[in-house]
Amino acid sequence: MDIIINGEKIGSEVFDQEMRRLQMAEPGLNEKKASDRAVEQLTSRTLLRQEAERRFTEISEAEIGEEYNKLLAQHGGAKAFFQRYKLTPKDEPAVKLDLGRQIRVERLLDEITSTVDKPSSEEIQSTYDENKEAYASDEMVKASHVVKSPEGQDPESTYSEMVAIRKKLQSGADFAQIADEHSGCNDRGGDLGFFGRGKMVEEFETVVFSMEPGEISPVFRTQFGYHVVKVFERRPAAQKSFEEAKEEIFVQLLNERKESSVTGWVKTRKSEAQIVVNS
Repeated sequence: MDIIINGEKIGSEVFDQEMRRLQMAEPGLNEKKASDRAVEQLTSRTLLRQEAERRFTEISEAEIGEEYNKLLAQHGGAKAFFQRYKLTPKDEPAVKLDLGRQIRVERLLDEITSTVDKPSSEEIQSTYDENKEAYASDEMVKASHVVKSPEGQDPESTYSEMVAIRKKLQSGADFAQIADEHSGCNDRGGDLGFFGRGKMVEEFETVVFSMEPGEISPVFRTQFGYHVVKVFERRPAAQKSFEEAKEEIFVQLLNERKESSVTGWVKTRKSEAQIVVNS
């Protein structure tokens, strides 16, 4: 499937990547819903980018360079960044081009949402009082993983590779370094952060939530490939007090208002745009 938006073609490869991203983020999403969502997301992002590029033509090299240096620093330096995303220094212009686009879109979003009212103290308090159960922290685990998909090679060979990787980890090898060298996932150092139940596929959660801090899992398989996981920390479920939850509620309400503002902007632009979807 491809989409043509105001004369700009979004090819089938980009569409397929968006489909995979959505299905990984929400494993229960069926093919039809994922396809509809992909069209919607790609159309919205393209309309925002087109308008941002029209409105903010000049972005200084210094500003892009500053963001580029921040990006490298976040990944532990240029070498780690290029290794993580399977790039080379020759890809630097393309990375900077993407950063320039991001800066433009962020400026447009700031402009679209500039008139959004901030939530009042009363609204924050009433949101907490009416939805206390929503501000109970779930049982959480902090984990990292190495994952390899057997696509293009014998599954037994991939499994054997993962068994060898697990042995290195059990012998004390640095998990983040091993993940950066071997994992097929773009999480830096394999870090998944804290997450609760319902965020990962069932097979993954079954293993992870049965583990204790410091434990390294056996090699196991999900729809995304073979995994080895290490759990670093567990947090039990607990009710948050208003003081603990109020900043979260403020951000939640503000983001909802901003999202509504952006959704309205996109809806108007869609009604004015020329959009063709070719299945």
